[in-house]
Amino acid sequence: MPLGGGVGERADYLQRIAPILREQIAAQQLTDVYEKIDLPLAPVLAEMERAGVRVDPKALETMSKAMEKEVRPAGEGDLGTGGIRIQCEFSYATG
Repeated sequence: MPLGGGVGERADYLQRIAPILREQIAAQQLTDVYEKIDLPLAPVLAEMERAGVRVDPKALETMSKAMEKEVRPAGEGDLGTGGIRIQCEFSYATG
């Protein structure tokens, strides 16, 4: 769901949804992951997004295939995530 309005409206929306998200994180016992991995990575990812990241698509595809072979043993479709399906989408600049 895209956020509309100005900065104030977005801040208000995030302030309202934060307690709900915190409850979900706690219910899934992911508080340590959130505090030790997600929060420290946020400024790094924000800077990467601001500066842009150049990626070689062919090298990325080669690495992706190699990692998939390591992570997904034959016949297993959940990548060891306990049945949780994870979908990652990336966009990147080439040139």
